[in-house]
Amino acid sequence: INSFERPPHYLIGIAFRPNSESILVSTYPLAWILDAKSGTLVQSFILGPRCCGRVEFSPDGQTIAFSNQLWDVNNRKLIRELDTNLTSLSFNPDGTKIVSVHSNQSLRQPSEVKVWDFKSGQLLNKTQGGVPNKIQDLAFNANNKNILIAEGDNGIIRDSRTGLILQTLNRKVTTVAFSPDARTLVTGNQDGTMQTWDAITYSPQNTLSGHTGSIRRITFSRD
Repeated sequence: INSFERPPHYLIGIAFRPNSESILVSTYPLAWILDAKSGTLVQSFILGPRCCGRVEFSPDGQTIAFSNQLWDVNNRKLIRELDTNLTSLSFNPDGTKIVSVHSNQSLRQPSEVKVWDFKSGQLLNKTQGGVPNKIQDLAFNANNKNILIAEGDNGIIRDSRTGLILQTLNRKVTTVAFSPDARTLVTGNQDGTMQTWDAITYSPQNTLSGHTGSIRRITFSRD
């Protein structure tokens, strides 16, 4: 549909802004909001030294999460920082919670999945016992019940309240996303393919190819 010249920095994240015709392109140490049709610059941000991971808009489009930092879009001001060692995060569909992955500095210890209250920044719960220390991405589904996690060797579906594993997707998964209607999930894989899955039965549907390397990020438009 469209393509833009790559920003002159290392690309680390991309996201559609809800209820708008713009996209967020994040590099380090800069990020841009661009018009999705023309590529025209709308806003720019200078990021902090730890903003080097997953980027995502809140469902209302008013907040951007740059790694562990939450920014007000309109004022371009830092709201707060979450815990350190954050490697990936995702808002839940109504914007009231954030789920995040935190890597342990010691590779002998597993990473943790944490759930936060968005408004207060309070830690609500975390996965007891930890999870494998190779998590690369995660996403809430649209009904708030499940979290899809890319653990490198597999895609893992966990109950967002208990942390229990509900299903394992046997692909070498690097990035994940749920469709807005919660009917489909997509995994980006190490072999350069994208796989769509039925989000209810977890049965594979279509394999999309065309990339020459590992898939780094996947995002759905809101429609």
